[in-house]
Amino acid sequence: MSSAEYLQQANQLMSVLQFQNAEKLYQKVLETEPKSIDARVGLGRLALIRHQTDQGVQLLEEALRLQPNHAEALALKGVSRMQAEDWKSAVELLNQARNADPNLQMTYYNLAHSYRKLGNLQEAETAVKKAIALNDKDFQSHAELSYIYGQSKKVKEGIEEMLKAIEINPYFLKGYLVLAALYRTAAKHDLAIELYRQALGKVPAALMVYEELSDTHVAKGDYKAAYMDAVTLVTKRNDFRDYLRLGSYALALKDPSRAEKAFQNAQALKYDPVAGGEFLKKILASDNNLLNEADTLRKAVEAR
Repeated sequence: MSSAEYLQQANQLMSVLQFQNAEKLYQKVLETEPKSIDARVGLGRLALIRHQTDQGVQLLEEALRLQPNHAEALALKGVSRMQAEDWKSAVELLNQARNADPNLQMTYYNLAHSYRKLGNLQEAETAVKKAIALNDKDFQSHAELSYIYGQSKKVKEGIEEMLKAIEINPYFLKGYLVLAALYRTAAKHDLAIELYRQALGKVPAALMVYEELSDTHVAKGDYKAAYMDAVTLVTKRNDFRDYLRLGSYALALKDPSRAEKAFQNAQALKYDPVAGGEFLKKILASDNNLLNEADTLRKAVEAR
């Protein structure tokens, strides 16, 4: 197999997240072509994915010494500055990459993200729209545009872009959570609940979705549904917060015996009482009466 074929196969493996096999092929290329720029760039990208920033930057700088205007190497070096949250340096490097190759899509997505972090929303919007023009099927670019619209107070447009991101990648969990949060802010709880259920249909192990679903049911005043969400949580993990949820919602359903048992289970996990009280405030902030009742029972159980 030639070096070009190794490179092609390595890049294909990177696209399907088979990083170990890709790394071996990039190393094979360097064995036969010690000055290979593309192999160094591939290994540099892999190091950044693994958050081995120093190693990644070293490989990218080697590539840039061989070809100073290599667009992908410049863009990835910009990504390394993004990882360090040095947004200004990231923008400088990404603009160099854009000048080297105006059609490298990844440059515009990362440029948009960096501009947004700097608060330059107009530049961010322009950059991410160029990324979408180059690849309309990049869900991350649609999500980035949604965040930009959100910060620009264009809520409707932000929702539309996040819906596109989820349609492209139905497993994009963060997209569901962000979009549902927008619906909850607008008091559209049923739409949020529908999204959470869609997310669980794709990623059933995402326990944070059950947490958000439970909170949304509470916001609707549907403690029966919230209780069932809490039951799911306590069966999937052993965390005192889940038992505090369960006990609080049992109280709301006028079932003190189940509530007391749930609080006893929470206490058995040796949690910090201060953390327990703060958690109750978080999940019951909209119902002062229930909060007081739950906190009274919690303290009574702890005092035994």
